[in-house]
Amino acid sequence: MTEPLLVAGALAACAGMSFFFALAEAALFTLSRWQLRQLCAAAPEAGRRVQRLREDAEDLLATIVLGNTCANAGLVALGLWLVYRQHWPWAAAAGLVLLLVLVIPWMMGFEISGYLKIGKPVVNKADGGQLDVDVTVTLPDLSKVPGDKQVLLVDQDAGKTLYARTLPSYTYRSRGSSSIRHFQLIVEPRAGNMLAVQGCSAAVRSGGVVFSYGVSRACQVTVRVLNLAGRCVRTLVADKPVAAGAQSEAWNLTADTGLRVPAGTYLVQVEAVADNGQRARGLTQLQVGR
Repeated sequence: MTEPLLVAGALAACAGMSFFFALAEAALFTLSRWQLRQLCAAAPEAGRRVQRLREDAEDLLATIVLGNTCANAGLVALGLWLVYRQHWPWAAAAGLVLLLVLVIPWMMGFEISGYLKIGKPVVNKADGGQLDVDVTVTLPDLSKVPGDKQVLLVDQDAGKTLYARTLPSYTYRSRGSSSIRHFQLIVEPRAGNMLAVQGCSAAVRSGGVVFSYGVSRACQVTVRVLNLAGRCVRTLVADKPVAAGAQSEAWNLTADTGLRVPAGTYLVQVEAVADNGQRARGLTQLQVGR
């Protein structure tokens, strides 16, 4: 009675070793760079340990293979001993060895690596790979985000929050001792302080035209006069800081070249940009006579 118990204990010990090494190999060597970064963000201490192990991949793999080989050799030897002593039939012993050595450890290992793959990211990182260079982050297509939600890009290292819906890309300067930059993309209910351009109109005055418009919050505005082909004829102001409320700009009916524009229909475009990247536009039409 004592002999079968000892063998069962030895089988359990070898199976545990085989499980450990198979799980370690599957979990450590199927991690992508992105997954490793997410692990470092979620659990910094554990992430650093895994990173150190991955830096010596050859030694790590050799250690895992050696340990797994010893454990599997023990399982095979114990299985053969059971058959030799006629405790179990051949088929049961072979099936047990195969199950303990190959199937269960690898299934569990890839299940764990799959969980790491789909785990919820805590923070996104952009790695420019170099220092003291301009790095541009291109944002994904946000057209399918519901209209009652606002999307914010948070540059955690610079302490900036940008409105991402009208921001096709974001450029930052890679500085310091690391080229890695931390970002968050936040989707939340639309706030009440959204930027808007309202009440665009044009009124003819002696010798020119006065354009009136309003903005819902402090921002920078650029006012352009366009012809019907969409070509800019005159830039009245560019990146002019204005406060929330009514604003106006005057036009003396001359182009950027200094010459008077010909008679016809023109469009006045007001483009406003808030400090968080929100953009809004207003447009009105104007008829210029001779």
